Parts: sequence; structure tokens; C-alpha cells
Amino acid sequence: MADGYVRSVYIQLEPLIVNATITNTQGNELSVEVELSSITVESEVISGILLSAEIELSAFTTTGTLAQSSGNALSVSIALPSLKVSGLLETILREILSTFCMNTRNSGLTSYDNYNFNSFCKFNGKYFGATSGSISLLDNDRDDITNIDFELAVDLSDVGVDKLKRINDIFMNMKSDGDYELKISIDEEDEYIYQFKDDEWKLHMSKVKVGKGMKGSNIKISLINKSGSDVELDSLEATIETLSRRT
Repeated sequence: MADGYVRSVYIQLEPLIVNATITNTQGNELSVEVELSSITVESEVISGILLSAEIELSAFTTTGTLAQSSGNALSVSIALPSLKVSGLLETILREILSTFCMNTRNSGLTSYDNYNFNSFCKFNGKYFGATSGSISLLDNDRDDITNIDFELAVDLSDVGVDKLKRINDIFMNMKSDGDYELKISIDEEDEYIYQFKDDEWKLHMSKVKVGKGMKGSNIKISLINKSGSDVELDSLEATIETLSRRT
């Protein structure tokens, strides 16, 4: 049962087949007593949260117009009144966990998507993650058959200078066994992407010559692997030129 506040939900009902008794007739005008049973409806109100409701509908009397008659079969057009109903709400909650890893030297955070383990352990030299229903060995380069991609970002910053800046070069001491991208974001508006291919797994210095038209106040640099390639980054350094203008 859900406690706390109640969220309003738009629910579309399927067409209902009801039992009805004609209580009075006058020409084509009918008084009809309609019997409605309980119905069950479901609606997703939040990502991952399924709302189900068992609703009891009371019988009511209304008027309708006889559309056609054939023997004992009647076709009746009935306008249903507005219904105010109450029901018992039950929620089915899927485990939605956030996993972070902190570099204790510089307080840098790494977040993991689709990593809904509630606990971890090391056993016989191997690492395991546990959920409420399973235990997984954490030693694969793939998530089942899906490549594991990452984005390493140096967060948006004015590098302590409140004037326009231009990046001239970026130096990365790294090794990689496949494709990767370097993405530079300026003031959360313009993005510049440089693509690389490196299949020699050894530590080396890579230099990125940045386009001269790129300038702004705040800069963010991201390293992104492609198709699950492995990348080890030892250091990243950018040469930044400070301009005289603030805007």
C-alpha cells in the first residue's frame, strides 16, 4: 500500500459490457438501471513505478434513447454520468539504485548506469555485486552482450579566470585498444568532437590540436570510448589562452 501524498493519474478505461434493466419506457425514452462490477486498471505514474487500482463501481439509474429494436434485442444509447470513485492503490516498485565510486585523492566521482547492486564484496580475489534476487561476478568487459561505454569529464569550469578563453592544445598521456572521442563543450552551448582510433595498447602521449574559433568563458572536456573500447588515462592537460575581453 502506498503512503504519503496521492498523485492524480489519467486512466483510460476500455469499453465496458454491462447488464442493464429497463425500468420505465415512454416512446423512445428509457429509464435504465445499469449494473457495474469492479474493474482493475493500471498506469505508470513514475518511471519504474506501476500503479494498480481495484475500483468498485456502484449501480446507477440513468435515461437513454432507443436507437433500434429487433425482436428482444435492443440497442440503447446511454450517456454515463461522471463517476467519482475510490480504490485501494498498490504500487510495484522496481529497485532503482544509484552507484558511485569516489577517488579519495581528488574527490572525483564516477557514476554507473544500470548497475542496480545493493551491496558488493570481494571473495577469493574476485568482486561480486548482489541484488535482492541474484549475485553477479564483476569481471566482464561487457554487460551480458552489451558493450560497456563510459564518459570521463573534467567538469565545466572558468579555470579561475572571468574572461574569455581559448584552448590551443590538449595533451593526453593514455593508452587505448580502440576508438574514442574527445568532446569539448563551451559555455554549455557549443560542442566540438574529435574522433580517434588507437589499437596499440601501450602508454603514449596524444596531442589534440584544437580549432582556433573555439572560445568562451566556461570549458568542459570529456573523453568518451566507442564500441566498448578500453581506455586508460594517466593525465590530461590543456593549454589555455586568456583573452582580454569578458564577453
